[in-house]
Amino acid sequence: MMKKIILSTLLISFFSQASTIDEQNEWYLAKNGMYIIRDSINDGLVATLETSRDGMLNIYIQYLDVDDCKNKDGVSSSHDPLYVNGTLVKFAQACNNEWRTFYPISMEGSNYIIREFMRKSNVEIMTYDKSFKALFSAKGFTRIYNEKQKITTIEKNAI
Repeated sequence: MMKKIILSTLLISFFSQASTIDEQNEWYLAKNGMYIIRDSINDGLVATLETSRDGMLNIYIQYLDVDDCKNKDGVSSSHDPLYVNGTLVKFAQACNNEWRTFYPISMEGSNYIIREFMRKSNVEIMTYDKSFKALFSAKGFTRIYNEKQKITTIEKNAI
């Protein structure tokens, strides 16, 4: 009986670990309807592809920040530029419910990040002072970008 319990525990651990690794290796559609990829270096950091308020697709870098985001939902503030594959991009940050969200503040920055995910195999995000680094796989990004773009276009054209 004990062997079965240990084997079951190992199998559950293996499959949950495999799932996390899959979520780091390729963009996917999450159960909540978001297109997402997990950072392969830092636990809890994700990149998402979402439609911005102006109806354009944008990349958002997010992590759960319950304490600091309490009572700050929707409040935006500036953030130091971040290196995206070696190029400085201007970012802002905001709390979205309990999630701290970083996003490029210019169309040029947004387009650059999207192009990097389309052309490269990985996208590296690094702080201005190079004290923190995140690495996101670009595998599957173009496919999900095209899917999301179709949905966004349909929504824009609806009367």
